[in-house]
Amino acid sequence: DPYSFSIKTVRKKLAWFLFQKKILKFSDLIIVNSLIEKNNIDNIFKNKKTAVISHGISNMKKNYNVRLRKDKKIRFVFFSRIHPVKNLKKLIDIWHNDNFFRNYELNIYGDIADDQYFKELNKKIYLNNNISYKGPLYKDKIKTLSKYDVFILPSVSENFGLVVLEALKAGLYLILNKNLPWGIIQKNELGSLIKFDKKNLISIVNRVNRNKKIIFSKKRKKNINKFLRQNFNWKKITEKYIKELNIIQNR
Repeated sequence: DPYSFSIKTVRKKLAWFLFQKKILKFSDLIIVNSLIEKNNIDNIFKNKKTAVISHGISNMKKNYNVRLRKDKKIRFVFFSRIHPVKNLKKLIDIWHNDNFFRNYELNIYGDIADDQYFKELNKKIYLNNNISYKGPLYKDKIKTLSKYDVFILPSVSENFGLVVLEALKAGLYLILNKNLPWGIIQKNELGSLIKFDKKNLISIVNRVNRNKKIIFSKKRKKNINKFLRQNFNWKKITEKYIKELNIIQNR
């Protein structure tokens, strides 16, 4: 990924030229998780066999309680690694600098992958009563996420992002950066992909507020479960892996 490659470039170039490129060059099949990843691979290896197969999510039958919204304020959550590529600084800056967002709570979960970056973020988090860093989230992820209403992921780049499926399974409405490979989410009306700036974020939050009864209804959560079973069931995904491997072996 070009953006990811631009961070700690020297270390990544060493790994790339010493062994990663060779592994890909001599592979019969390269499996990627999104079309964005496939395009990046195809730009380097013009004639390589590549297959796009997503990750999946387990425990499809597990449902979490629906919190029907009336006049309660919407609760927002960010959950991912604390790293520059996740664009969390921009989200915090918007929340910190605009009076509109001071009416809403934003909780942040994730491993700190870059200590210096987190120190910069924490200075602004400390100044805001409505922004909190809650630490890493290892256990009971879906249960914890289900306490919120809207999941925000402003990442500059992602190859897939399993946290998106986890947030969706928890019943949250998703607001994602338009750069991410999740057009299927918007197509199925389970979230919105936006150019990530203050104007667009305010606009989508206002839309969620206007449509609370629909967005946080039991019917929508049933639609989410149906969507996950149809598209991200591990059994179906495993069959795709086997199919691709059989094609390679029978060439």
